[in-house]
Amino acid sequence: MAAVKYPLSGEQGVAVLVLLGLAHELLAEKDQLLSHAFDRWLEKHPWLVRAVTAVTVLHLLNLLPHQIDPYHQVGNSKERK
Repeated sequence: MAAVKYPLSGEQGVAVLVLLGLAHELLAEKDQLLSHAFDRWLEKHPWLVRAVTAVTVLHLLNLLPHQIDPYHQVGNSKERK
């Protein structure tokens, strides 16, 4: 079976995420803004939310060694051409 090529570059993927976030902020009800969702999550799961946020930021800034970077591990979990 032939592999399907993913159509977006990394830069396009980031642009999609940013634009989706902006669109949500423009269209959502006031109590459904992303920051309000984070506030609700922080109330329920403060350590988990902070840990996931910290790992994500450290990954994006290339400050985590690949051996402990879960995003790197997922991205390299299968052989890529």
